[in-house]
Amino acid sequence: NPSYSWSSHGQKTVRLKVSDGDGSNGYDTAYVYINHPISLGAIPNLETYENIKPSSINLSLYVSDEYDVPGSSRTYSVLSQTNSSLINCFISSSTFLECGTPSADKYGNSSVTVQVSDERSTASTVVKVVVINVNSPPEVSDISGYNSENRGNIIFNASASDPDPGDS
Repeated sequence: NPSYSWSSHGQKTVRLKVSDGDGSNGYDTAYVYINHPISLGAIPNLETYENIKPSSINLSLYVSDEYDVPGSSRTYSVLSQTNSSLINCFISSSTFLECGTPSADKYGNSSVTVQVSDERSTASTVVKVVVINVNSPPEVSDISGYNSENRGNIIFNASASDPDPGDS
C-alpha cells in the first residue's frame, strides 16, 4: 500500500501505475484536495447600550481556511454564553452572530463562544458582548393642580426617584 504526505495545500494530482510483471501496466489518475485546518481569528468586542439592539457580526470575515475544498460548506454555531439573561445571541442567515435587545436598566458582559466547522475541522473563539449602562434621568412626581389666584407663593410637596440602581 503506497502512501504520500503533502505539506502544502491545494489540489494534487495522483497518478497510479500498476504493473503485473508481464509487461502490462494499468494507470489511473485521481485528484486529491489537501485542506489545512480551518481557523477562526479574534473577533472584536460587540458593544451596545441597554435597550438598544446591537449590530450583527459577519463571522465569515474572521475565518481563515487556506484552501477550501470545492463543494464544502461551513457551519456556524453558538456553543455557549455566560449571561444570556442579559443579552441572548444566536446565528442568523447562516453566518451572522446576532444578539437580541438587552432590557432597559440591565448592563454588563456576556462571553459568547462561537464555532465554525468545514466538514473536516472545527475552530472556535470567544466574542465579548458588552452592554453599557445608560444614565436615566430622575423621575419627578406630578406637581400639577396647584393654583395661586393672587400671585402669591405656592407651597407643595414633590418627590423624585432615580431609576438607575445605586443613584440617589
